[in-house]
Amino acid sequence: MKIRLIPLLLILILFVANPGYAQTPVLTANEIYGLNPLLYNGKFYTYFTAANTKGSQFLDGHEFVKGSVRIRGKNFRNLLLNYDVFNQQLVLKYKTRMNNMMKLVISKAWLESFNLDDKHFEILSFPGSKSRIYQVIGQGRYRILYTWTKTYALDHTFGATNFAFSKPIRGSYLQLGNKLMHYKSNKSFVKLFGPENKSSLNKYLRKNKIKIRKSGQQASLQLINYCNALTDK
Repeated sequence: MKIRLIPLLLILILFVANPGYAQTPVLTANEIYGLNPLLYNGKFYTYFTAANTKGSQFLDGHEFVKGSVRIRGKNFRNLLLNYDVFNQQLVLKYKTRMNNMMKLVISKAWLESFNLDDKHFEILSFPGSKSRIYQVIGQGRYRILYTWTKTYALDHTFGATNFAFSKPIRGSYLQLGNKLMHYKSNKSFVKLFGPENKSSLNKYLRKNKIKIRKSGQQASLQLINYCNALTDK
């Protein structure tokens, strides 16, 4: 019996004496959570505002919605996402294996596009400007691109002492290849096209009672489809 105990005692002595054996191994996030590092490679979302702040830094409120992303040619679906337009960050909400809810900023280094409900966004860059997030409407030679921002300032309500986010501020652009053209109204939109199409576009806008400044997504989609049909003739 004593002879059998000697090897075991030696092993225990070596285990305690050698720090390498006693240390807990360092596990990667992928080993702990079983998550794909291509998607879960951003930093934790840590942007918070005061409790009495009005509004939200997100495009459509604090609620996360079902969405998908495309990273380096690979699609990830059925994710809980929200778009922080104030900080220009796409935020992913997920549950770890330990049932903790976490929020992660998806890195834009490899992010190509994402979808939130019926809205499609792409990370694009144009000559003379840095890459940024654009909401994309339509497919074809022409596309409509929207940028979304918000401001954060002292609430303008009389007597208020708290800060508030503005409503989403939309910037409107027409994309033709690598060319990005800004517009604000029906008049400035029509000016972006050749003289052979201006009359047809004006008639279409009047007939469908479209006001570019306030047009919704569906009206904008129908408009850009009409524009692409004109240019294909």
